[in-house]
Amino acid sequence: MTSPIDFAALADLSVAFAPPVVGGLSDDELLVEKTLVAELRRRVDALDAVIAAELAHRSRPELGSAGLAQRHGARTPEKLIQTLTGVSGRDARTQVRVGTLIAALAAAEPGVEAAVEPWLGAVAAAVASGRLGLEAADVIRTGLGQPTADVTVDLLARAAEALVDESADLTVEELAVRARAMRTELDVALVAELEAALREKRSLTMTRLPDGMTRLVAMLDPENAAQVRSIVDAATSPHLASAALGSSMPTRSPRWMPCSPTRARPSSSPSTPSWSCSASARRPT
Repeated sequence: MTSPIDFAALADLSVAFAPPVVGGLSDDELLVEKTLVAELRRRVDALDAVIAAELAHRSRPELGSAGLAQRHGARTPEKLIQTLTGVSGRDARTQVRVGTLIAALAAAEPGVEAAVEPWLGAVAAAVASGRLGLEAADVIRTGLGQPTADVTVDLLARAAEALVDESADLTVEELAVRARAMRTELDVALVAELEAALREKRSLTMTRLPDGMTRLVAMLDPENAAQVRSIVDAATSPHLASAALGSSMPTRSPRWMPCSPTRARPSSSPSTPSWSCSASARRPT
């Protein structure tokens, strides 16, 4: 049957609007109409977001009282949007954030990353085309977070593309959970990769010298270094050595040399000094 919804008439604001009766639609027809209305809403929302972003740009803080929002009695652009449209503060902020992404993408030259959060280019493009809603875009943005030295822009961009592809089969709530989980996976994977790399660097060399001394040269990962350091700290402290070693510690033998730690050479990090122990710190007999 013919659709009872005149979509073209929706844009004619000179005509009074009343929702059409849809009770006569079959189940399949009703689903089709709902899908069409949802796509129309996403397109309108994308346009609304772009307008909100431009309003925010014309109300930026450096303009002061000359800004658009303040000239109309609103402290912030979001407050002005609320006054004009009746939306909640949360929705107004979402419009500005997502609209700013779309505007940045549109302003970027071909082949050049957008100036604002470039890892979200796929998200902005999906919203601009009516494929992705504003709330869905915002939960992807929030869930993925910001790049770091390890979680690069490129990694986040690939994650954003994957989330856009998955979004058609997920609710907004499910998409938010998936975005947070994907960021966690990126962080955990990099931590595991770093730990594996540190383990590969571990080494220990023991050299017996002609005078009977033994030289130790070691490269330890943080976990093993912490264990060794605790032993060294106990052994080099006159106050802690006896408690740590108990009766096995000689009390008068000149061979036992508990000593105070001293810097052997300048350390690259104040929190990780190098230590030396010399016969001058010999424990009194």
